[in-house]
Amino acid sequence: NPYPESGSIRREIFVEVTKDGEIVGVVMTRIPAFARPFAAFANPAKRPLYAQPYAFRLALMLNLARFVAAAHKTGTIVLGDGLSPQNILFDRDKAIFLIDVDSWPLRLGGETYHCGLANSVFGAPELYSADLRCFELRHPQDNWSLAVAIFQLGAGCHPFDRVKLHPTAPDRETLLLDGKWPLAPDADQGGVAPRPSVSPELCPPDVWTLLRETFEQPGCTLDPSARPAAQQWVDALDAAAADQAFLKTISAVENRLFNSYVNSA
Repeated sequence: NPYPESGSIRREIFVEVTKDGEIVGVVMTRIPAFARPFAAFANPAKRPLYAQPYAFRLALMLNLARFVAAAHKTGTIVLGDGLSPQNILFDRDKAIFLIDVDSWPLRLGGETYHCGLANSVFGAPELYSADLRCFELRHPQDNWSLAVAIFQLGAGCHPFDRVKLHPTAPDRETLLLDGKWPLAPDADQGGVAPRPSVSPELCPPDVWTLLRETFEQPGCTLDPSARPAAQQWVDALDAAAADQAFLKTISAVENRLFNSYVNSA
């Protein structure tokens, strides 16, 4: 675990540069040459061989959740657009690196300065229509992004991705903004079906519960504060990583999952 619960998240990311006792800048820690972007692990067709086992990706989910939980524990850090697929890298030791953090809200002299950008892939529903120049990002927006990342690492697709059953079926963004998760038990499918590679039976039960609390109402669009916090994800993923029976079951169906994803993409 490169991000222990104790300690400073700031120390894990940056080295401060000082001159005459004053901080004049920061230098990011060196990223190994063999670190790969998030998409290389989330997309089944792009995964390196060492990342094919579900246990490996479960460890990535856990370390990502630990990273976000450690950041939130400071009480002041909101990752915002820094927590997006193009900014997250992993290496073969399962360490996580954020390569672009200039979108974090900056608090200086009692004022908060916002970036004005958000990533649509990991972005929460409330950000789609918000004026990001003045919208105050808080932990619920990070918690949404974390849940999307965890889902993609496990299932190989966005949680609101779907198979269109007819040409007029709603697209992913429409489903998301309407708060209609295709995998909800009471979902009105409306001409769409979940990807074949996604199933509650192929997800740790506690993790599936947190996914439902994020992507179903009220957590989806009605009450962002109802979304599970990063530490809840840490606890659920930690328990899943220790469940050898589940890992044995999921390993037995990995080839079928891969083939289902490729055939439905």
